[in-house]
Amino acid sequence: MIFDVPLHQLLIDLRACQVLSDEEVDKLKLCPTNKEMVYDFIKILKFRADADFFQFCDILQDHGALTVQEFGQTLINEAELRRIADHEQGNQNHIDTADERRTNPANLLRDVPPTPESHYIVREAFVNCICSGLKDINQSQGHLLIHGMAGSGKTIAVCQSVRIVFEQGCFRSHGVYWVKLGDIGNDKLFTVLKSLCIKIGVTWKEPPQNLEEIDAYAKQFFEDNPDKSEILFIFDDVWKKHHYNYLRFAKKSVVTSRFLHHENKLFYQCIPASDHFTYDEAIQVLAKNQSLQDPQVLYDNPSVARAINSCGGLPLAIALIGGLHLKSDQQWKNAIYAIEKEEIGDLPANYEFNLYRTISLSIQDLETSKQHYFLLLGVFKKVKIPIGSIMSLWKQNECTTISLLQEFHHKSLLRFVETNGYCILHDLMVDYLQKSHDVQQSNKEYWIKMNLTLVQHYFFHCQGQWGSYPNDGYFYQYLVYHAIQAQADVLLATLMADFNWMAAKFRVFETLFNLQLDLLDFIHYLKNQNKNSLLYQELLDSLRQYESYIDIETMDFIQFLLNTNQRNTWIASRAIELAYENMERDISRYWLITS
Repeated sequence: MIFDVPLHQLLIDLRACQVLSDEEVDKLKLCPTNKEMVYDFIKILKFRADADFFQFCDILQDHGALTVQEFGQTLINEAELRRIADHEQGNQNHIDTADERRTNPANLLRDVPPTPESHYIVREAFVNCICSGLKDINQSQGHLLIHGMAGSGKTIAVCQSVRIVFEQGCFRSHGVYWVKLGDIGNDKLFTVLKSLCIKIGVTWKEPPQNLEEIDAYAKQFFEDNPDKSEILFIFDDVWKKHHYNYLRFAKKSVVTSRFLHHENKLFYQCIPASDHFTYDEAIQVLAKNQSLQDPQVLYDNPSVARAINSCGGLPLAIALIGGLHLKSDQQWKNAIYAIEKEEIGDLPANYEFNLYRTISLSIQDLETSKQHYFLLLGVFKKVKIPIGSIMSLWKQNECTTISLLQEFHHKSLLRFVETNGYCILHDLMVDYLQKSHDVQQSNKEYWIKMNLTLVQHYFFHCQGQWGSYPNDGYFYQYLVYHAIQAQADVLLATLMADFNWMAAKFRVFETLFNLQLDLLDFIHYLKNQNKNSLLYQELLDSLRQYESYIDIETMDFIQFLLNTNQRNTWIASRAIELAYENMERDISRYWLITS
């Protein structure tokens, strides 16, 4: 199974954690196949300390693919069994290493986003309020809801608060799990919660197929393991009201949301986020971006005061202005003019100033070619965007991609977490990037073009062999979504008849649930286009009817189709065709019952 791990995607993380040196990374990149790269990596790892092995396991568990996460957990479980065996033989050294790992802060604040002091300030009153609530939860159980308008700094304040109370001794026994949700549907929530369950150690006899089963498994796990109830879960940016029902397995939790529902007050201690910085806080942020030791020069500048007032003191807007690194009085005046300029068009709701002009000002400050690359990022969904997919979109190598993302991060246009190999765009930034700013092109035309660019560049990367694309935690999750948005009918028809691609997707998720969702979305798309969807409905019905017969051990999707469909169907015919192709390429062997 280790040879299935996409090691080339993990090299950045392994180098950042100093498991590998720059020279070792360069050497591994020369390996012609992933299998050879993994083999050479194992040889390196054999001569390393246990800490490097566990760093590798942690990186696997942080990967976007469920199968890679599960493999990371399997390695840890096997190491723990060996540790116990060594202990029985009197080898105490292995116990010390395992204990140190379990109490290492880096391993307990799981996925908590970094908030470097070079970029962020601490809003003391707000953070102190959250810290007080967290300390109460640490003593017993409880739930916090931090709510406020988008861009008001909720996520940053919660990150800082968690780190502060952790340093003071809270949540040390089982740590913290940070989970980003956002504006997602039930299918994505299912995937996110399944991944979370794997990380905390939930096991199942049969893989869960829906949210209700995930919820039941999680609740049973905490009943069977009461000590795990000490885990603090943070669910960041919850949108949908009914999603709260599937988060209540947690005995200790924090939720951030831009919405406050009446029912929330019955279950959560609600803490409102101020929608603006105080004047002092805004000056602190601007001073940090300019690396000023003495911010008095900003206090004394009337243009700075006007700029802060012009953008309503919204933390997101202040961060963007800070990223401009304005120096001269004329630069400040130009920025004020752009922010205050009235403009007809779609503006984000609940903002009393032109936020989009502030965003536009920051983007236009980039070189023209770099503006193009940044604008392309708007095609992605509001989730973590892995470097691999960005490299495909931009058609750039890893070094160039990282350099560009670092610059965008420096200008506060996005948050780039280099050690984990992904970036995050603020929701309001994505909203802006998904709008056409060309009067000759409608928003719909622009959106279709963006998605078509992404799927075409994915095609270029894998040369049409969709099932060969490396699992980066985004591609298999959202390819069909982007193809539908692009109205790429030919590509969609190809995908829905490409059982090798479906087999690869099945191996990623270890359930037919996500394939069924893809088919359902495609069927709805065809119906909206007044096109025939009977063939794909037949496939969807077959997957639903026979899903309990799928062999999770072999993960052989094509054999499953051969077993469950009659010979005279298009599904069986296509499966037989691909089976012969795969046998000729020595990929697999198949059998067929004949009468």
